[in-house]
Amino acid sequence: MVRTPRGFPAAYRAFREAGWTSLGADPDYGGQGLPKSVGLLVEEMICSANMAFGMYPGLSHGAYMAISKHGTPEQKALYLPKLTSGEWSGTMCLTEPHCGTDLGLIRSKAVPAEDGSFRITGNKIFISAGEHDLADNIIHLVLAKLPDAPPGTRGISLFVVPKYLPTEDGRPGPRNAVTCTGLEHKMGIKASATCAMAFDEAKGWLVGRPHKGLSAMFTMMNEARLGVGVQGLGIAEIAYQNAVAYARDRIQGRGLQGTQAPDKAADPILVHPDVRRMLLTMRAMTEGCRALSAFAALEHDVSLRHPDAAVRQQADDFVQLMTPIIKAIFTDAGWDAAVMGMQVWGGHGYIRDNGMEQFARDARITQIYEGTNGIQALDLVGRKLGAHGGRYLRSFFHPALAFIEAQQDDAAMEEFILPLAKAFGRLQQVTAEVAQRGLRDPFEAGAAATDYLRLFGLTAMAYAWARMAAVALGKDDAFYKAKLATARFFMQRILPETSSLAAKVLAGGESLRAFEDAAFWGRRCPPLETVLDQSAGTKRKAFAPARHIAIGGEGEVVGGDACPLCRHPLEQLAAALARQWTVDVEAGEPAGIAQEEFRPGGGIGHDEELLRPVRHLEHRMARCVPRRGDGADARHDLGAPGRLPQLRLIGAEAPADIGEGAALVLRHAAGIALIGPESPFHRRHREARHSGRPPCCPWWSGR
Repeated sequence: MVRTPRGFPAAYRAFREAGWTSLGADPDYGGQGLPKSVGLLVEEMICSANMAFGMYPGLSHGAYMAISKHGTPEQKALYLPKLTSGEWSGTMCLTEPHCGTDLGLIRSKAVPAEDGSFRITGNKIFISAGEHDLADNIIHLVLAKLPDAPPGTRGISLFVVPKYLPTEDGRPGPRNAVTCTGLEHKMGIKASATCAMAFDEAKGWLVGRPHKGLSAMFTMMNEARLGVGVQGLGIAEIAYQNAVAYARDRIQGRGLQGTQAPDKAADPILVHPDVRRMLLTMRAMTEGCRALSAFAALEHDVSLRHPDAAVRQQADDFVQLMTPIIKAIFTDAGWDAAVMGMQVWGGHGYIRDNGMEQFARDARITQIYEGTNGIQALDLVGRKLGAHGGRYLRSFFHPALAFIEAQQDDAAMEEFILPLAKAFGRLQQVTAEVAQRGLRDPFEAGAAATDYLRLFGLTAMAYAWARMAAVALGKDDAFYKAKLATARFFMQRILPETSSLAAKVLAGGESLRAFEDAAFWGRRCPPLETVLDQSAGTKRKAFAPARHIAIGGEGEVVGGDACPLCRHPLEQLAAALARQWTVDVEAGEPAGIAQEEFRPGGGIGHDEELLRPVRHLEHRMARCVPRRGDGADARHDLGAPGRLPQLRLIGAEAPADIGEGAALVLRHAAGIALIGPESPFHRRHREARHSGRPPCCPWWSGR
């Protein structure tokens, strides 16, 4: 059992008993039936109050939506009332250790059972709310593949796998074969249990049709992406509130316009231009995001409830178009606001006791999970622009253009309409160019995607601000005056960014494509001839180019590619190294010889001049799953990046589990290589991890 922080169980109990978990749920299952436009604004307040806490009911609502749309009547009757009341919670289990974005690579499997259920086996990671003490049961929605599944994403199915198998009367029964095997130690949202989950022939039931699980899961994922966007909005709001409060109270220096607080030793920092710039940027982006999210939520409600099918379709098109934009630009705004809030606080913002740094730590994940913001940009450019002959685009372009034309003769609206019209014109031009280039060369579309998404998002936000300005004009209330002032700031100081974004998109992607891969590492490895000259006459153990060469059961090279730095064929390189650097050892005694050769303080581990030419060959050998001769796995984790699954142990004394001081000897085409706690490169990685210095390996990830 994973225990949530003290106070969470009582808070969650009060939260669900007050009915907050049931806002948008169907009254047939105990819900209140309130529209999305209400629920979304409540979500923002929850995220501002405690983002980590809000993730538990948020994920449950996503599970509710997936089952309500794709589940059988029996599944709906069993699970939806419990999810609505908050008695049971939900998760979505997609990511696996070897795959995240590319879900077609998942290995979790589902085997049909005689009773109509399935036995789910596999490992999932990064599962938010995967295990906790808030609810009586946890309902996992799991992606897995059936035995007859076609390859790739076309073979994914969705299954509901409860932590406790429900009894006939709907109560939690015996424990299912679902286990939390570990908790991730994260930068932020520390009160949210992010779990590694193991399913060991767990009992589950198919949701939706076989091999159509990804489309069913996207019901939950799209809800989650909108929810993550709102998380960014919630963080932006609370960071702004705290920054304003501090700027009003903190006194430092005198205003450039003269003394503003003569009764105090100094003026509040609120009077300084740069502080005002940061606060107004936070405010303008936060209020613009809120307006755009409310607009999208209203269209979501229209798509579900309007009597006219054509109107429902247009509203749904708008929501589909805006989902990646909202997820990306809202979370970027949340991160920016959290950082600016810390900046307003100065040194005190960097101190944990004051709480500002937590907003930055919490906000950072929102740009990563539920599809990174780069993936959202690719979704927008690769899927949404051309979908249904541009129908999604028309759901925004047509009403925005109609609004501009309707307001363009109003002199009072000129300061808002003119900047909007310019940005809208840029968006139209860039959209056409991206579409044409993308048809000719997908790389060009990908190179433009992130800047294009931000251009689109800022233009959509300008449309929302102009609509708010049209409502606020002529009203004498302080609220509306502040709204107009913020709208002016957005149009004058934020929206001009669309000009540079358009220029970057139109510049094309050739500068990205032309940059040589090897240059990313800052140096090229020496030519093969130089390596051989330096090592001539020297008998040393060689390190195989492990990431790129697959080693067969007898040590032969069974596949390969070119070195990413020197571009020499790796089979040729391995063979040359084998001729020059092989140390002959008997199959039955390599471990002892290797340990003697590689003991700390001597041997090749300290021969830096010799190692330098081939350092790039060892970078993937420190973490792997070697294959023993009997086919069993000898698993170990040495804390360095990469995996090497196709290695064969030699030497009868080599242990299956690597412990302190132990060593493994692996045979390959380039001779003998040692991996283990006392290997030279693992020793360097370990020392670098403790000291904070990067090791010599250019692929070091910092882990």
